[in-house]
Amino acid sequence: MGDWDELEEKLQDRFQRKDEHEGMPGNERAKHFLHSLLPVTVFMGLQLWAAVVAGQLYVVYCALQYGGREIGSLSDFLGRLQTDLHETGFLLMVLLVESVANFLFFLVWYGRRRKDLGHAGSGTRGYARGRLAFGLILLVVSGQVAFHYVAEAAGRLFPMELARMVYSQKQLGLSMDEPVLLSLLAVFFLGPVAEELVFRGLTFGFARRGLSFAGANVVQALLFAGAHMNMVQASYAFFMGLVFGLVMERSKNILLPIMLHVGFNALGGVTPLLVAAVPDSPAGTYLACCSSMMLVYIATNLILDAIPEPSQEGEGAGAGL
Repeated sequence: MGDWDELEEKLQDRFQRKDEHEGMPGNERAKHFLHSLLPVTVFMGLQLWAAVVAGQLYVVYCALQYGGREIGSLSDFLGRLQTDLHETGFLLMVLLVESVANFLFFLVWYGRRRKDLGHAGSGTRGYARGRLAFGLILLVVSGQVAFHYVAEAAGRLFPMELARMVYSQKQLGLSMDEPVLLSLLAVFFLGPVAEELVFRGLTFGFARRGLSFAGANVVQALLFAGAHMNMVQASYAFFMGLVFGLVMERSKNILLPIMLHVGFNALGGVTPLLVAAVPDSPAGTYLACCSSMMLVYIATNLILDAIPEPSQEGEGAGAGL
């Protein structure tokens, strides 16, 4: 029990601060909780708006393309259009419109509310940068392996969801066989940045005003998982969200979860190569799963230890690069 008590005391010291929600009436807490749902609601609304706008643009494009051709009746044109709407071109247009819209909108929104939420700048002045870099890399690599096994277990429980996820990735040009450059830009940069601004920036920040750290962290992680709208992706996205939220709580620096998210997405394509090195046996899988989870714990602590204490940061902490 001594080790457990020591760990609990360490965590309490690390996150000890007077929470704004202490002594807050229940209706005020409820208001902050409902406020935390606003960013993800807007996020999903922008996705729907992107699909509508991209659909209209694509209809115009197809009409111009077909304008000089003998396409027969209107029903023939609509039939051809329906087929085109399932092709990579249209899906890529939706992805790009959605990614750019979310990126710009939430960059402005978070920029206006960052100081009100008590978040620091996006620099790393005062950090133990060597330890931070090593922790980030270790967390991305070990997390990929650990979350691969989580996704694999979820895929066995929800095989249709797994098939739908793989099909969607191929349709968007995200397969390793035929990657599409614009899709990679949206998935590896625009998407992760926008999602971190939404979930670890605004959602977590608003929820933290009325909830404890644990409550706010679970709320943003659940919303982050649900936003993927796929049980397989949601299975590991939830755990990713918890880890990213922990880093955000300690650092108040949105740059760190952004770097982690970009790293996870960028390394996703080579995860099969990492897992292929594991012996194909129950013992090998068990050892790899347990080892990767242990490394995730170690890497997370390296990152947390690299972040300066609030008393050491001062007002200008996080402003430098």
